[in-house]
Amino acid sequence: MSQRKVYEWVERFKSGRTRVTDESRSGRPSTSRTQDHIDRADAMLREDRRITVSEVAAHLDTSYGSAYAILRDDLGYRTVCARWVPKERTVVHNHCDPESKRQSMEWRHPSSPAQKKFKRQPSAKKVMLTLFWDMHGPNGYSGAFPSEWTNSEQC
Repeated sequence: MSQRKVYEWVERFKSGRTRVTDESRSGRPSTSRTQDHIDRADAMLREDRRITVSEVAAHLDTSYGSAYAILRDDLGYRTVCARWVPKERTVVHNHCDPESKRQSMEWRHPSSPAQKKFKRQPSAKKVMLTLFWDMHGPNGYSGAFPSEWTNSEQC
């Protein structure tokens, strides 16, 4: 703050001002962060946790910034990554397209229950698979566990 502004504030307090908050003044009232919009945004989030700020803004007919302020400041929601991963993947799971982290974002209220996280399991033991090919395609294979592997020291 400049020295001039400090002197202006000192004069204001000497003349009887007691608070530093803005005094009410005429101007256009805020129409986007009304209780009606806050209630409607809360209902939308409770219906679909994966709704985006842009969608909320479009439904409320407000700006992106106003919709974001309603979600974060007025309602207290935060986004979290909520990616669901099956504990054991099967052939069926390998053929589906997993959603990206951005697609899996959800809105959570501070009072929402914490998300369950899967514990990572150690991977299966290593297995060496040798495939034999010729010009007609695969014609044989051989599998070996680590205890059966050979290296140059064992030969």
